[in-house]
Amino acid sequence: MQCTPPEITVEANEAVSCLGPSKSGEKYLAAYQHFIQWCNGKNVIIYSENVLLAYFNQMQKDKKWKSSTMWSRYSMIKSELIIKHGINISQYLKLRCFLKKANEGYSAKKSRIFTKEQFEGFLMDAPDDVYLGIKIVLLIGVTGACRCDEMMKMNIGDIEDMENLILIKIPDSKTKKVRSFTIIGEMFMNIYHKYASLRPRDMQERRFFLKYQNGKCYKNVMGIHTISAVPRKVAEFLKLGNVQEYTGHCLRRTSATLLIDGGGTMESLKRHGGWRSTSVAEGYIEESIRNKKENASRILNLNETAVTETGASGNLITSSSPRSSPKSRVNTLTGSSSSLHGFNFQNATLTNCTFNITLMNKSENIS
Repeated sequence: MQCTPPEITVEANEAVSCLGPSKSGEKYLAAYQHFIQWCNGKNVIIYSENVLLAYFNQMQKDKKWKSSTMWSRYSMIKSELIIKHGINISQYLKLRCFLKKANEGYSAKKSRIFTKEQFEGFLMDAPDDVYLGIKIVLLIGVTGACRCDEMMKMNIGDIEDMENLILIKIPDSKTKKVRSFTIIGEMFMNIYHKYASLRPRDMQERRFFLKYQNGKCYKNVMGIHTISAVPRKVAEFLKLGNVQEYTGHCLRRTSATLLIDGGGTMESLKRHGGWRSTSVAEGYIEESIRNKKENASRILNLNETAVTETGASGNLITSSSPRSSPKSRVNTLTGSSSSLHGFNFQNATLTNCTFNITLMNKSENIS
């Protein structure tokens, strides 16, 4: 440092001051200062592994910190010690083992979610003159796996009406990763169009979510507390139990669960919600009865084999039958048993179709 010119030192210190998180920097600094004050009270000047172990052990006993609180404090202190002292406590293996041990048996309390039927039922049944503002928050929040903060900051420039779909970009994402999603379907698009048409024409504010009351949109914007209260109000309308457990996080968790229940992959879920970690993304998925039934069906060999054909109207028609043994196959297209004699399509236009046929018995000629 003695060989470093003063102006370079000033520039370096300025660069270091910007390394902390911009959004939650105050929380990081508060956690760091609490640790430093504790060290000063113990006459500690070297932040060794034993010092950190003693700190977290005492905080666990005295303040009864939960496992989630200890991990978050660990992350904040680690970041600040790296920036301010060049100490990387992630190399303190005994400390990490201590935190993992404290996590045993701990189950984080999570927001409840809406089922697909509850989600669609509210959008269809709730009267628009009272609930249209709540409907649009529910629709966008679930469709895009949006955080309440992201919806609060969403403005009209982030939304593009493209005739057969609504394209929405999510601004100021927590992970600094740009995400976008679409709203499709006549019923859902009608909800958006009806709400958007009520926006005051002389509105200076560009934020999208405005106060809605008595069938009108006012020039007051929705705050984060209003948006986060939407799941609770939906639960009250649907007469669900424990409505206080439907927090603002319900929208994001509902989106993740519906995506996986609908056949989405883990990779598509991570892209949809902007999660980098698979374990974090999995934490947003609620275990559903539907998934449990599908797993039981696979284990007990009760899967159904579905056969799909295209009808005259161009719509997909699916028929299914229980999985049967090779000796008692049933042709679900023709209804005949034993050998497969052929396919017959009437008044149907088939384009780029692929038929996969598996013969389980002796070879058969197909024409």
